[in-house]
Parts: sequence; structure tokens; C-alpha cells
Amino acid sequence: MPISKQVMKKEAVARMESLKIHSNAVIIFAENDILNLSFNGFLHYLSDEQKEMVRKFEEEHNNLVYHVIQNFTSLGEMLTFLYVSPYPEEWAQDRRDIKAGYPIAYVVNVDDDHLSEFGSVRVQPCDGGVIRTV
Repeated sequence: MPISKQVMKKEAVARMESLKIHSNAVIIFAENDILNLSFNGFLHYLSDEQKEMVRKFEEEHNNLVYHVIQNFTSLGEMLTFLYVSPYPEEWAQDRRDIKAGYPIAYVVNVDDDHLSEFGSVRVQPCDGGVIRTV
């Protein structure tokens, strides 16, 4: 049985709170479906291009993105999508991973999509957002 977006959103809000993302960002996501992006820990709104990348990812994989982290690396610009999967049986492990600082993510290499991949990333709270440390 498919899980509703509202149930996934409730889980996403709990994950945002666990990651210590600023309460204003949590509220506007919960109430208005507006995502924030962390860049060097500071919160920003997504560009239209970034919103479209998130939309395509969610549509293709049936996941719900709750936060994005932007980094520039020697491999190119990276957008890390922190997301909730549509499989509630995985959520308990996902929550434990988040408490350890390793949320599941999809990392988009904006400059070379062939280098985009699923996995876990290391993050820590910083200035209201989160920074990716690995």
C-alpha cells in the first residue's frame, strides 16, 4: 500500500528537527512545502533550476526531499538531497543514522550527472543549516 506524502512529510519534519535545522525552515517546509538549502551552513531558498532538479528526483524515485546542501568540489557543484523514502520499514534505521550524523542522501553532481549517486553523507549542524563533512 502506497504511503501518503503527508506521512512522509511528518517523518521529514522529525528528521529536520533531529538535524537541528533552524525552526523557521522546518515550519515553512511543514506548512508551505518550501525547501531550504544549506550553503556553508547558512540557509537559502532554492533557485528555480534547483527546485526542478528536486521535483524530477522526487517524481522518479517517489522520495520526499526535505533539505538540500550545496557544495563546490574539485569534481564540480554538488547538491545533496536529504530525503525520506516511501518505505516506512526503513525509517527506524534512517533515524539512527541521522542521530549518528549520517543521513541517507542522493548527491547530484550538477556538472557531471554520471557522478551522481545514492548513499550516506556525514553532516553536522551549523548556523541554522547543516554542513556536509564527508
